[in-house]
Amino acid sequence: MSIDVNRISISNLRSTSKDQLGVLIQDALPMPLGQLETSTLLDLLALSEVTDQLHPEQAKDLAEFRTRILSQITDLPEGKILNEFIQGIDETTHNQIPSCLRELIGAHSSVVVDPDSVEALTALHTKLGESEAQAIQLPVEDAKSAKAKATEKPKKKRRSLTRVDDVRAAWIEEDVLSRLTKPENTTRGLKESIIVAGSRYRGRVTYPDLTDAQVLAVMRRMKREEKLRFSRGRWFVER
Repeated sequence: MSIDVNRISISNLRSTSKDQLGVLIQDALPMPLGQLETSTLLDLLALSEVTDQLHPEQAKDLAEFRTRILSQITDLPEGKILNEFIQGIDETTHNQIPSCLRELIGAHSSVVVDPDSVEALTALHTKLGESEAQAIQLPVEDAKSAKAKATEKPKKKRRSLTRVDDVRAAWIEEDVLSRLTKPENTTRGLKESIIVAGSRYRGRVTYPDLTDAQVLAVMRRMKREEKLRFSRGRWFVER
């Protein structure tokens, strides 16, 4: 994931497994329309249409994202701002534009009043009629791999699942705080599973053997130190 001029960009979302998606999209979903790079916006809207390929919680979060973002698009002021948005969409590969946005463009073209906006929307709607939205098929683990994992003998653990050395603990604490102190997370917090998965993903190079239990051990210690609080399945920075 990268951020260019405060716009979040995430690559390869349409070819990422649902288990990896949860980590990749968690920071993007709360973002307003103007802080999402166009291709990332289109990918997230497209993913919201394949609920049968997602974990139930992912499907719910993406559905809420779609409703909020489409509402923000319809609220864009007519004229320059709306036209620049439409131009950005038009400059993408048209088969990457998902069905929900295609429907909105068609419907919105009959509602706006500004002549330039009407022209831009109508022109794009006509172009979209010449191509279909690309179908998404997220990668899944094949039966052979799943069976191999199920029959694989467990390896001997080299270290305690919960014991955390000082350097690792400091890294975990810094990572957790960097997430929870973001403006969009200070009031709504983050789910425990999201924080743990995120820390393990970001630490995969430096700490490839990092476990869920180690991350949770540090978070619980931070709770005892009144740096964090836990409520209704979500973690917050203690104020």
